[in-house]
Amino acid sequence: MSSHHFVRELQEPTLVVANGDACSRALMTALLEWCPYVLALDGAYDRLKAMDIAVDAVLGDFDSTGLLSPSDQPVGVGSGRPEFVHRPNQNKSDLQKGLDFLIERAHPSAHIIWGGGGRSDHFLAHFSILAEFGGRISLNLIDDATRTFLLPPIFRKWYPGGTTLSLMPMGRADGVVTQNLVYPLAGETLELGGRIGSSNAVAEDGWVEVRYTSGSLLLMEIFTPE
Repeated sequence: MSSHHFVRELQEPTLVVANGDACSRALMTALLEWCPYVLALDGAYDRLKAMDIAVDAVLGDFDSTGLLSPSDQPVGVGSGRPEFVHRPNQNKSDLQKGLDFLIERAHPSAHIIWGGGGRSDHFLAHFSILAEFGGRISLNLIDDATRTFLLPPIFRKWYPGGTTLSLMPMGRADGVVTQNLVYPLAGETLELGGRIGSSNAVAEDGWVEVRYTSGSLLLMEIFTPE
């Protein structure tokens, strides 16, 4: 799969690297070409350093990295080194703290990678974070097969016919209307624990439109290998 599926229409987002399952090197390389600022979350820094990937900032409570010296000062701080942002708040995840940091610095958008960890609670937490922060910063959660993001109330984008799209409400989304999907929705409610919109598909080459009146609705673009 070409990683440029994810980045062509997006301008200079920040790349946020969590400390979960790694993506392919091809996807990492493509995203680095488009993302001038890289934020590593906690232990991801050690892994990126081992891959000879430079980062601009490292953020977290530093409980899963060899980053800190016995004096609790970041090791290796100096000219040309990343900024170390110690955020020990245990009431928020490193990803939440990282997005707070980007919003404080007025970053308009971010791609999040290495978000998986083989645990369902991690995936659900990250989906919840997309809904929580999506109104303040444009976010894309990306892995080798999927891009997930919070939909605005009216969304319109061109897709090739047959592209798999899944609609996932975060809690509940009301008044969902779609155009150019194989299984159309006409003012329906999607709700966790009830009807959701997984594994739909684009009916034919052209514009897909999704509208909803209230709630939070995620879209997952699922791409097959090329």
